Amino acid sequence: MAFTSEHPRWEQVYTLLTRLQPDEVVTYEQLTAILGREFTLDRSPLYDAARHLRRNGSRSLVNVRGVGYRVIHAHEHADTARHHRLKARRQITRSRDELVSADRTALDPETARRFDAQAAQLDTLAAMTRHNSKRLERLEEAAKRETRRRKEETAELEERVARLEKAVRPSLADF
Repeated sequence: MAFTSEHPRWEQVYTLLTRLQPDEVVTYEQLTAILGREFTLDRSPLYDAARHLRRNGSRSLVNVRGVGYRVIHAHEHADTARHHRLKARRQITRSRDELVSADRTALDPETARRFDAQAAQLDTLAAMTRHNSKRLERLEEAAKRETRRRKEETAELEERVARLEKAVRPSLADF
């Protein structure tokens, strides 16, 4: 599919991504060839295509440093979401630090008050994010424990069924 006004560049990339299975990688070279220009100079077509892939294809990408982007398995989405959540926490802190570190002597009083108000809002947001993050981590841990418990229970039941089948087989031979 050639680039035209009817086929934006991101659609070309999206078409390629929809053909990939989990663990398959689209390389920088493939993206450069599809776009007809050096991909690394402007990654926006990939970002747009990845957004559409998440929304419409229920799949996501992760970067494979120096190679390209890999389609992740469904079970990896929680790890990717956690990464984004932690990154957001760091960005909130950095944003607050920027406001607080501004040289107050170089600011007029109104701007200084605005910076202080924004820093206070970011402090509140950071506290809420920390609280929600801890709660989510507790829930994730509980879910992991429950999954482990169910796997162990299933293995135990399968073992019991196998023993019962083994015990019943000799008596079935009598019929």
